[in-house]
Amino acid sequence: MTRAEDAKLAQFCAAQYWRFSAAEWVATDERWRAQLATAAYFLGTTYGFGHEVELLAVADRLQPGLASDFEAFRTLIDQTGFDPSRFHDMLQAEIDNAVAHS
Repeated sequence: MTRAEDAKLAQFCAAQYWRFSAAEWVATDERWRAQLATAAYFLGTTYGFGHEVELLAVADRLQPGLASDFEAFRTLIDQTGFDPSRFHDMLQAEIDNAVAHS
């Protein structure tokens, strides 16, 4: 993933932090499905984002079997170039920025 793609994903996820909608996660064009599935799995299992059950269900809808398969998550990380550490930092910055401006 490019930094621009990471930023777009972090912005989407930050907006979802405030008003979660599983429908918005799955209503995406085909080229973003793997990135969103990877982010949903990551957030549903590691971040403390909330909506853990819903996020894992989203991950599974976008990439069937993902919710119960850590190796599939690792494969998606490799395929998409998802950097969990960088994504975490970008997402936290987006959330912090929203809090500062609310």
